[in-house]
Amino acid sequence: MAAKDITVVLDFDGTLTPKTGSLFEYVDRHALSEASLVASRQMREKYLGRMKDRRLSLEEELAWLEDSLKLYVEDSVTDCQVQEALAGVRLRDGVVKCLQTLKNIGVPVAIVSYGVLQFIETVLDNHGALDLVDVIYAAHMLYDSSGNGHYIGYRSDSLVVPGNKDRWSRRFAEICGRPFEKQLAVGDSGADKRLGPCQGNRFGLADSIDEAERLTEFMSHVITSQRFDEMALFLLRNIMLRT
Repeated sequence: MAAKDITVVLDFDGTLTPKTGSLFEYVDRHALSEASLVASRQMREKYLGRMKDRRLSLEEELAWLEDSLKLYVEDSVTDCQVQEALAGVRLRDGVVKCLQTLKNIGVPVAIVSYGVLQFIETVLDNHGALDLVDVIYAAHMLYDSSGNGHYIGYRSDSLVVPGNKDRWSRRFAEICGRPFEKQLAVGDSGADKRLGPCQGNRFGLADSIDEAERLTEFMSHVITSQRFDEMALFLLRNIMLRT
């Protein structure tokens, strides 16, 4: 089977990984100075409540992300520190098999994440899955290649936040030359309510029944599981039905 019109976009933290904390949190604890950790916690206190209440504007989402990235630059965080911090992060059971199956049937896959490109690449590479993803849309850090590889900035045109995930999703369909309206998306929270083209094509992965009920506002179908296997079967079944 060749699914010639379908593309798939996936959130990362909490979707492809268990909900044990974002990659930001792992790196922050391992690599940031105490002063930067305090600053990170203060930003979280400032923005998180408003984000959960859906009162955070796109500009505020971008400001929070950029201020977080600047902490890595100020502390001269290195790729080596990132690799050490993320060494124990695992993917949900069934993720690698799903990605391999999608590749085998010709379905392009992108990760659209409110995160950092290098963090996601590290985790995927640790599990032998980096080559199974076509594109990763996430904040792209810049580093000093002449020294110890410490971060010196970031690409401002690479920033992904909840409020612009639809734009990145559409971009992926366009570069693949496939219709945006046939794209399928998988996420795990209200931060993914703009992932993919529409609610009807958006599927959710929840860890509890209460969480699943909340996700039905944004997702057409929600699966409650700690694993990715059931979502993989549902996703593949939808691909076959829509091909």
